[in-house]
Amino acid sequence: VDFRAVMVDLKLIRPEFLLLTGDLLNEGELEGFENQYWYGWTQRLLTELDIPVYVSSGNHDIGGWNQTPPPSGSARRNWWRYFGWSWLDNTDESWPYHTQDYFFNYGNTLYMGMEAYINYDSFRTHIYGSDSFTDQQMMWLDSTIDAHPDQRKVLFHHFDFQEQLSLDDLGLDMALYGHIHSNSGSIGSYPYNLATRSVCDGNRAYRIVRVSEDSFSPLETIYAGSGGSNLRVNYIPANNAMSDSVLAVITNNQPIAFENALLKLKMPLSDSFYDVNGGILEQVDRTGNHNLCYVRVNLPANSTVNVSISSDTSANEDPELIPIPLQIKAIYPNPLRGQGRLEVQSDKAFKKVHLELFNLRGQKVRDLEYHDIKQGLNLLDLKLELSSGVYLFRVKGMPGKAYKVVFIK
Repeated sequence: VDFRAVMVDLKLIRPEFLLLTGDLLNEGELEGFENQYWYGWTQRLLTELDIPVYVSSGNHDIGGWNQTPPPSGSARRNWWRYFGWSWLDNTDESWPYHTQDYFFNYGNTLYMGMEAYINYDSFRTHIYGSDSFTDQQMMWLDSTIDAHPDQRKVLFHHFDFQEQLSLDDLGLDMALYGHIHSNSGSIGSYPYNLATRSVCDGNRAYRIVRVSEDSFSPLETIYAGSGGSNLRVNYIPANNAMSDSVLAVITNNQPIAFENALLKLKMPLSDSFYDVNGGILEQVDRTGNHNLCYVRVNLPANSTVNVSISSDTSANEDPELIPIPLQIKAIYPNPLRGQGRLEVQSDKAFKKVHLELFNLRGQKVRDLEYHDIKQGLNLLDLKLELSSGVYLFRVKGMPGKAYKVVFIK
């Protein structure tokens, strides 16, 4: 329940990725180990996020408490099988790796995840010893840092039980950890050494780190609140692909802004274009049993934002059955570089018409207004500054197919 409350926030905030610093489940304790189905259940829960997740293990995952550790490394082996590398379960001391340590790059920052635990069950002590990190792990950390001299460096782990890590000596910019179930460290003190309060026990806590090419800034701990009450979305009508228009009322009771929140709005399966107010339509996925519209939204702190989407179903009518009083007949040159002309055929005179231009994501990028359209063939001047790519023209409010044009910058 607590983790799902945080998931409500994360699904809307849509961070680039999520770092988990251990104690994801409780199979590391003997009283929880017997219920091994929690491994699969937790895997399925993480896939619901639809966000890249990077995990490091904690003592509740692989070691438990000194009173009740599962025997013979059983919890650690299961963790590797479900969340890591099963080939780590080997007995050869000369093997180069025995723990789940890895790194990845995001922009100019190197992120390193390390397995940390106390060896409560005395599992293969000749390999794992009894410290938070083995000598093999510390050598891996040193060599990984040395191999990336020009990048900022972030370490995420569960806890440094024996105080083996010195951020200054290692050259780390930030370390993120858990275990203590409380906040620790200062977001104003560099290098950042930060613990975030636990998600469990009703805390529902998480932390955001804002990253740019030149710097990153950790924020104070955020709390999802009861039932996700601090950040929520109400849909009118329900967001279930049964309506051609939906209003999303987003309430952000957090004291910080979220500049790139993302809504997933479900619309009936069709070839429709969409009008969006209050956000930016980034993509329309038409591959499932309904259209899934991704709308980017800025959420100021302590605010309510309304986002609406509606489809123009007239574009789906059969043009052979419906008279079309105004049609785009040609655009030239095509490909087009900046300036060109449109041929528009009209069955009657119009004082004003609108031509809409969409990119292939379904986003409307221009709304062009023309006056005094006469009956018959009309030649209209076209002057646009757009990024190179393929675009679709259509006459607003008219049935019929869109006209494809290629722009070259």
